Amino acid sequence: MAATEAGRPTVENDRWQNGVFTYCLLRAMEGAAGTGKYGVIDMGTLRDYLWEQVPLESKKVSDIELRPVIVTSSPKSDIWNLTLQIK
Repeated sequence: MAATEAGRPTVENDRWQNGVFTYCLLRAMEGAAGTGKYGVIDMGTLRDYLWEQVPLESKKVSDIELRPVIVTSSPKSDIWNLTLQIK
């Protein structure tokens, strides 16, 4: 996962204290992307959340609508079933 394609501009904002991708990633890990009763998020949900939120948040503060790059080198689609623990 990356904020955008190589060579493209990124969007930062003082309110976030970092870039839009990191801001959205941290919000997702804090529960904004939704978590189950055990406080976990799977990579597929995280991917979908970032794909939706990064362009929305970047457009709010700039003329740039970032689209994150989210790929895997694994030929197996179950890579998106990896689960992350939310603290």
